Amino acid sequence: MEAARVAKKRGHEVVIYEKSGRLGGAFTAAAAPAFKEADKKLIDWYKHQMEENQIPVVINTCVNEALIREVNPDVLINACGAFPRQVPIQGADSSHVIEVKELLLKGCCLDGKTVVVGGGLSGCEAAYQLALNGGCVRIIEMAEDILQGKFLSMANSSMLRDLMKRHDIEVLTSTRLRRILNGEIEIEQEHKIMKIPADHVVMATGYLPKETFFDRSEVKEVYTVGDAVKAGSLMDAIKDAYQIALKI
Repeated sequence: MEAARVAKKRGHEVVIYEKSGRLGGAFTAAAAPAFKEADKKLIDWYKHQMEENQIPVVINTCVNEALIREVNPDVLINACGAFPRQVPIQGADSSHVIEVKELLLKGCCLDGKTVVVGGGLSGCEAAYQLALNGGCVRIIEMAEDILQGKFLSMANSSMLRDLMKRHDIEVLTSTRLRRILNGEIEIEQEHKIMKIPADHVVMATGYLPKETFFDRSEVKEVYTVGDAVKAGSLMDAIKDAYQIALKI
């Protein structure tokens, strides 16, 4: 939406194609927790910009080679985002396993005991929202510490740590997930294997850029922005989109 907004203001004809039924991409899930009202306002602002600048938005439409040939654009901007990193372990496809983005969009309401696998920003925010909703939550993280994203400010990191501590969210670092079982998970910590209860398992193990055919298409200019290049912060994505739109 940022790329479309800037390109339209510079005089280009712009159309957005969106595979899902709504605008916002991954940021819609990131802004879903109750404590992120300012983020929701930013999404609303961007949607208003699409209307105000009369930028057509075609939803529920997957861009394929046939569509590109039909539209025949001079420039294509790939902002398709990323997909969840898959963890090849036993039980990862169980019915009580949910991806963190899906959980955030559904409101973070789970009964019983929940283990969040991954102590990055999305995992910690989901754990905090689960606790706010009355859930019993643990986080397991392979690294020696949580919230290690380079784009996360110290102030926000410290605040989130304090909030999780206040809501009794247990954090197990240097801990590897071995198996997901029925009602529990098997973990390894300091070369010791143990099991902990888990009625639900939330996978927050990061994202990988989606591979597309766009770079091999016949479009004269193709640019890739945001998480489609590398998973990062909202600020990084907006900045990259703005700068690319200035090049066109």
